Amino acid sequence: MKSALLALSLFAASWDCAWASEAPAPSSPFRYDDDLSLYRNGHQDDLFHQLKALPLGEDAILSLGADLRERVETSNATLLGLRYRGRQTYDLHRLQVYGDLRLEPDVRVFVQLGNYEEIGRKPGPIPTDVDRLDLSQAFVDIGRDVAGGHAALRLGRAEMSFDEGALIGLRDGPNVRQVWDGARLTYVVGPWRWDAFAVRPDAVKPGDFNDHALAGQSLEGVHLTLARRGPWAVDAFYYHVRNPLVSILGAAGPERTDTLGARLRGGAGALSGSVGLIGQTGSAAGRPVRAFAAHGDVGWRFDDVWTPNLSVRADVLSGGDNSRHVTTFNALYPNVAYSTEATIEAPANLIETGLVAEASPIRPVTLQYTLEGLWRFSVKDAFYAAPFAPLVRPNGAGDRYSGIEQQVKCAWRINAVATLTAALAHFSAGAFIRHAGGRDEDFAMTSLSLRF
Repeated sequence: MKSALLALSLFAASWDCAWASEAPAPSSPFRYDDDLSLYRNGHQDDLFHQLKALPLGEDAILSLGADLRERVETSNATLLGLRYRGRQTYDLHRLQVYGDLRLEPDVRVFVQLGNYEEIGRKPGPIPTDVDRLDLSQAFVDIGRDVAGGHAALRLGRAEMSFDEGALIGLRDGPNVRQVWDGARLTYVVGPWRWDAFAVRPDAVKPGDFNDHALAGQSLEGVHLTLARRGPWAVDAFYYHVRNPLVSILGAAGPERTDTLGARLRGGAGALSGSVGLIGQTGSAAGRPVRAFAAHGDVGWRFDDVWTPNLSVRADVLSGGDNSRHVTTFNALYPNVAYSTEATIEAPANLIETGLVAEASPIRPVTLQYTLEGLWRFSVKDAFYAAPFAPLVRPNGAGDRYSGIEQQVKCAWRINAVATLTAALAHFSAGAFIRHAGGRDEDFAMTSLSLRF
């Protein structure tokens, strides 16, 4: 009740502020990417702009802000009825407040507090639902101009995402986002961008100020982007993961894996697309790892009043029987809502083909329809649920077809601060899932997000 009242009061305030001040709408999901220059000129008598760019002397600016999300989800059978068979509706409350102190030109301190609550989920909250009060982010940036480019060292706790969250994602659908403790170095020169990092994932604890890095887990990596002036760009990356204990279809043990991949993306005129390939080696649960993933998509943009976009995609993520080698691809820390908001399937042992149609009938409203067919890559491997857990184990029947997933989603940017989103998803379970006792799932989501 308290969170609902807070949402209503902030919504009323945001409505007035957004229209009165013509506040710019942040486009990045990361608040540390906010462009303070948008607030420095004009509207100096407006409270909204004053809080976004408070001068503290000649070379210091403090920006204050908040994010509130109230998200209601409902399902007739959570995870295809294999986790909870009854109908349920629950609320996910997320409130984040931050202060961003920029000591020009080279030092920046960013601190964000978060409050995350869940009401009504059955049989109970999942690990990413509840964290009553904690440091969502707290880091220091130190920047320098080096060799014709700019380098920035980030130390502390921060969010990050690369390559559209395929392997390292924000985890924005669930209540508590994925954050990392450690160091990240970014260097940008001309069309090149390098990101190198050594971090540890944070464990979510429901109490106050008790989150901490997961013991023994670590992620080191390098991500390179080359974005020339032409229509194409290249992403290449290498990630090394250490985990003291993983379980893969009954086998348990430490994990040490290396993931190497590249993606070509871009377009010309109305045509756009991308193609990528990823290889994975190392060891997991006492067995050598030999896994891979491949992705391709192509899209068209039509020039008319609705500005529609149509794209087709295909993903192949390896799997196997895990007898001699682990051939099941592990997507590490992905965006778990990469297919639909229902976050059912994981990118593992999967062949997925899909179509996405998007249109904007009026400027602040975006409509999207997604249709995907799902098959197991190997009939000797499981059907995995997000993020990487066997939901249906191999049953020996040899059924490869897992199901069809559809979603209709609508996002309405009410003003520069408030966005209302709704989604309806339906998963038609295939024979393999039905033999295990699974069923079709209907899922609905409504979310009100406020950004100050």
